[in-house]
Amino acid sequence: MKQFSFYISIVLGIIIIMNSCKEGAVLEDLNLEYGYDYFPLEVGKYKVYQVDSTIYDFDGSTPIVLKSTTFVKEELIEIAFDNEGDTIFIIERFTRKNQTDPWQIKDVWSTKVANNRAERFEENVRLIKMVFPLREGTDFDATLYIDDNFVITVAGESIEAYKNWSSEIQTVNVPEEIGGITFDNVCTVTHTDDENLIEKRYSQSKYAKGIGLVHKEEWILNTQVLDENLPWEEKAEIGYILEQTILEYN
Repeated sequence: MKQFSFYISIVLGIIIIMNSCKEGAVLEDLNLEYGYDYFPLEVGKYKVYQVDSTIYDFDGSTPIVLKSTTFVKEELIEIAFDNEGDTIFIIERFTRKNQTDPWQIKDVWSTKVANNRAERFEENVRLIKMVFPLREGTDFDATLYIDDNFVITVAGESIEAYKNWSSEIQTVNVPEEIGGITFDNVCTVTHTDDENLIEKRYSQSKYAKGIGLVHKEEWILNTQVLDENLPWEEKAEIGYILEQTILEYN
């Protein structure tokens, strides 16, 4: 009987070890597949972007169209803790009009990954940029922390920039060339693609594995010109069009 019990103990021990190994392997596989490396956070990392923008300033009769190009540098300078107890990374943002000009500090933002969400705090706006694990077709609420009536000011005019946002992870691990740089693995997130006769809301971001944001495009526009055949670039009265493209990173 003792010998039988001894053999039973050995068999049970082997089963437990095998199950533990299998569970560990599964957990490791899950960690590898979650996609956190599309939103990497590390102090000392920086990215430089070219930002092309078109701003529409309506004076009551004719919209004034203002086009500009700016260069933006974002650098993760240190870590801190927010009021939710999560580790956040502090972002220093610099701008310059020409690539030969010295960088000028513009503002300080922050970002974090917590509760399977990647978040950015951009001035007084808290946005969810993506959710994990990254899966094509996953829907999420990027504006979870934003009031439905929240407005931003563009050229002195108020506009509901985040109206009718419904975010989706569209593609993952797709090779793409952006800004003359070829990336082997890109994730595309569309936050909104919605329009009617008087409003257009479009926001899409692309992230490269191991790098982060490499491209962003937004169209936040309003008009009272009720012509379906007229392009938005021509009939927009207030709002902006923005394209942000990566140039350099470490």
